[in-house]
Amino acid sequence: MKILVLGCKGQLGRCLNDQLINTDHEVIYTSREQIDIADFEATKSKILEFSPDLIINATAYTAVDKAEEDQKTANLINHLAVKNIADICNQLECWLIHVSTDYVFDGNSKVPYKEDDRNQSSGCVWRN
Repeated sequence: MKILVLGCKGQLGRCLNDQLINTDHEVIYTSREQIDIADFEATKSKILEFSPDLIINATAYTAVDKAEEDQKTANLINHLAVKNIADICNQLECWLIHVSTDYVFDGNSKVPYKEDDRNQSSGCVWRN
C-alpha cells in the first residue's frame, strides 16, 4: 500500500512518522514546501502523480485564536482545501484519513459525529 502523509513537519505528522517507520507500506511524507494544500491545482497534480492508496491529512490551520481574526485563511485550509483533497481521493478511489481537533469535538461521543452535530464547547453547528 502507498500512503501519502500531508503535513509531515507538524506535531501530528512527526508522530505519524514515528508510528509508520516500522510498516512494510511505502510511506511518502510531504510538508507544505512540497504540497501546499492552499494551492488546489498544484495539490491535485502532485497527489495524482503520487497516486496513493491512502492519504493521511495532518495539515491544519491550528492558530485557534488567530483563526477568529483570519477566518478566510482558516476556512481555506481547514475546509475548502480538505474538500479538494477529498475530491482528489474520490477521483483516485483512495482512502482519506482527516484528523480534526478537540477544539471542535472532544471525542467523548459514544456514536460517530455528523456534520450537523453541535460543538460541545460553544454550541455551534458546523456546516459547509
